[in-house]
Amino acid sequence: MDVDPQSLLLTTAELSVAFAGFASLVGVFASRRQGAVSDEISDFLRSLLDYGLLAIWGCLLPFVPMLAGAGDAAVWAVSSGVLGLTRVAYILISHRWYRAIMKRGVVLNRRGRWIMTGDALALAAQLLNTGWLWTPSLFVHYASVLWLLTGAALCFRWVVQAAWSGEG
Repeated sequence: MDVDPQSLLLTTAELSVAFAGFASLVGVFASRRQGAVSDEISDFLRSLLDYGLLAIWGCLLPFVPMLAGAGDAAVWAVSSGVLGLTRVAYILISHRWYRAIMKRGVVLNRRGRWIMTGDALALAAQLLNTGWLWTPSLFVHYASVLWLLTGAALCFRWVVQAAWSGEG
């Protein structure tokens, strides 16, 4: 079975948009019910939007070298490199915010550590997918984008859980 990279990436981008949109609705309804959005819900919403936007960027990025006529290896090397550098820049820009999140409650710490470990592994694989150790491939780029989508899905779950439990 051959995989069509364009449809795979566009479907993943659509899922990312859906998670971000539904999470925003949950945040709005939670704020109406509770009077204000708690720090916990706000943190999860921001993380969800961050992961969702990075996943969308990762899904749409390969279309630029594809349209320029680059070969498969070049498409995945450029896409992985640019997305990897975008993620490094994002980490450098928002590291204080993430450090503040990690200092809050035990549940948030466990959740944050789990996601950050996966982030580190996905980012390392993505940067290595530029051709340093192996031939760049759709699989490695997509696995990294899929991790971003997974992070968005987990944050979505936690937003809903915190909003409905009344704890957030």
